[in-house]
Amino acid sequence: MGTGQRDVRDAFIASQNRIISMALIHEKLYQTKHLARIDFASYVRDLVLCIYQSYGKDAKSIRLEIAVEKANLNIDTAYPPAA
Repeated sequence: MGTGQRDVRDAFIASQNRIISMALIHEKLYQTKHLARIDFASYVRDLVLCIYQSYGKDAKSIRLEIAVEKANLNIDTAYPPAA
């Protein structure tokens, strides 16, 4: 794969991961009893697993270890405005 193709692939994966991140936040909001708070530990675990899986066969060279303490974040902290 050439450098240009790798750049396009990397940009696509980054965009895909951002969409996954936003979708997960919305999913967590719909699952919670308190619409203004998100279970951050659960969100991080789900997000890391989705990003890990998005790399497909390349992910096999990555050892995944997640250690997150239980924490609830308000929606403004968990979902900052777009840059």
